[in-house]
Amino acid sequence: MKNLNYIVLITCLAFNALAQDTIVNSSPSFKSKGYVLGMDFQAGVGNAEVEFKGTGQVVPGPTENLFALNIQNAYRFNSLFQAGIGTGLKVYASNNQLTAPFTLDAMFTPLKGRVSPLLAFSAGKTLGLYERSTKMGTVVSPQVGVRTFVSPTTALYFTLNYEWHRYFETNLTNTSNLITFRVGAQF
Repeated sequence: MKNLNYIVLITCLAFNALAQDTIVNSSPSFKSKGYVLGMDFQAGVGNAEVEFKGTGQVVPGPTENLFALNIQNAYRFNSLFQAGIGTGLKVYASNNQLTAPFTLDAMFTPLKGRVSPLLAFSAGKTLGLYERSTKMGTVVSPQVGVRTFVSPTTALYFTLNYEWHRYFETNLTNTSNLITFRVGAQF
């Protein structure tokens, strides 16, 4: 009788394990190739340094508060890697500055399936859309986060970013170092 109980217990555990494996593997297939449109909201805070032209003097600038709307147009080459171009609007609230970034973007998601960590990188130029701006600036942003599919063609992502931004004004060069958070969706 004891042996029969053990056999029934082992059989039930085996069927339970097989059933769970079937449920995990029967999830819908996710978009693994093709065009991807991404949109996200970005907010962050950081510090700035101001260099005065002609004197070489560098002084701490104001605390930067960043709010941005970013759009990425990318191509997903496989389920792990996508690359493309991005643009958007960035508002530096403490300085009343508006910029438009034009970036090259790449995203690596090491796991296939519904949820994956992600590593991303954006780098490019920014156009100052305010009166004191004199030429295009530079922006670089490595990112780490997570992406989760909510349907076979739609994913949500959340990232923590470091953003370095240098932009130029009439008599100044501003360099910002920011920690930002992005929340977005890909279609």
